[in-house]
Amino acid sequence: MASSSSPINSIVNLFHFHKVDRNVYDQLLGHGTEPSVARNVVALLIWLDTIGLDVLSYLNDHASNSYAFLRLVAEADAVLDCLRRDAPPRDSALAIPVLASLSDQPIDLGFFYFNRHVATKRIAGVLSGAGRVFFDDALYASFLRYEEAAADAWKRNAAPPPLPEELARTYELGATAATSSEDQRSLFLTFSKGFPLTKEEIEAYFREKWGDCVEKVAVQKPAAGSVVGPLYGRVVFTRDGYAGLVLNDTKVYKFAINGKQVWARQRRWNRRTRCARSILRTIALAGEDEAGGEELAGRGILETNLTAVAAGDGPEAPDQKQRVFERLLLLRLRRRRRRFNPFTTSFLF
Repeated sequence: MASSSSPINSIVNLFHFHKVDRNVYDQLLGHGTEPSVARNVVALLIWLDTIGLDVLSYLNDHASNSYAFLRLVAEADAVLDCLRRDAPPRDSALAIPVLASLSDQPIDLGFFYFNRHVATKRIAGVLSGAGRVFFDDALYASFLRYEEAAADAWKRNAAPPPLPEELARTYELGATAATSSEDQRSLFLTFSKGFPLTKEEIEAYFREKWGDCVEKVAVQKPAAGSVVGPLYGRVVFTRDGYAGLVLNDTKVYKFAINGKQVWARQRRWNRRTRCARSILRTIALAGEDEAGGEELAGRGILETNLTAVAAGDGPEAPDQKQRVFERLLLLRLRRRRRRFNPFTTSFLF
């Protein structure tokens, strides 16, 4: 029961509106589904609900029936897999019988493939918008505590408890998606050696698959005189939900663009990498191009920049130079120990 003084677009009312969605999400987790997959499934079901398939109520009503619940979840996962495919599915008429039974019109996987631009846009919108609120475990725990206290006060005919500050905040539609960082909306792409890809090829692939979903693309800028083309790149989506749809429950997703193999993953910056990035943003760096550094710089450029600063081209702060020397030494030791690996490279943008 929401407080009468809370605005209609408050966080607490958002939880009330999506209470069934959150219950289904918790049930998915209880059945062993990975959180990333569970979020994608619930976002898909919310979109299906808007086009006339009352799947959320069906799941909520059949929560105690494990077979019916897991059957519909498996069909939702099949739809998500269909949205990621590069070709129409075959023999899709009997692949989603439960979903088909909830529709007034004939529906199969081909329907979702044909409408994949609309579907992925709506799913990514949920994941990047309201979903970032009602999927938040800390906020949901606060909501449950408030609901329990409010129900207890109502039974005792007492005044309702004050609404917690985090639940009283207003939710602006689209504001959550707009504040997501570029790292959250990005995927790092690795190419097969000898089969490089251009920015135009990568952008065209995702736009053909999911519509206007790409903000920008960058690829490695090979060293001067190098005969090897780009080995890696980065795609930045308009919403972080698109990155989640690509990976789903995998850490590395393999696919092909124009017959060339690509491996996609989302970079998780560790403490050491964040420290290096902070230093490099503070110090005046060489190596960025005139476009503002959109091209990727690899380990070689990173070491060149650090060497220049350590030689005295940068600020004179002794502690800053010491950090630069330590980072430079670490890079050289790691280079001696192992070969270059694009997955462990500290990229600069």
